Amino acid sequence: MHRILDLALIAASLSGCALLRGAEPETRGPFADPRRLCEQVAGAAGLRILQPWESRAPGRFDCVSASPALGEAPGPMKSYVALHANGPDPRSADRIALQANVLASADEELALGKLEDLIGRTFEHLGLELPGELAEAVRDRLAWRTRGSDLAIDWQGTEIGGGGVSWTLYLQGSDSS
Repeated sequence: MHRILDLALIAASLSGCALLRGAEPETRGPFADPRRLCEQVAGAAGLRILQPWESRAPGRFDCVSASPALGEAPGPMKSYVALHANGPDPRSADRIALQANVLASADEELALGKLEDLIGRTFEHLGLELPGELAEAVRDRLAWRTRGSDLAIDWQGTEIGGGGVSWTLYLQGSDSS
């Protein structure tokens, strides 16, 4: 019960965050300046741009940045960390996914350490304080989610082929479709 109350308080504090509504009145997504997120924030976390922020479908923009291959996973597939953002127009994103695909247990500490750095840099870029409960869930590898009136946060792990795990943090603006 104590944990549910903490999540409710965090959701309430996030619901009033004006920064989530975009920097300019004509933006439609809640996360302003996605080009900077995809290029500078991801770059500072050691990721390289695979697809810059641009339109790939009518009414949708996206970008993808990923780390070089990490660790010791056998075979051609390696562990990595990635950022993916998408949104309705050139000036705003409405969904951000930060992900670590860990394909060998020996890579877990390195990959999740890089992901934690990327999460911290992303929250700083958005002008948000990283919720303590989220930081704890990331560190302890436990699923966690909360929803405010402006923002939903979802942290989850999913098993992937070969015994690997994909850990993903989704940030979703509540006003997006």
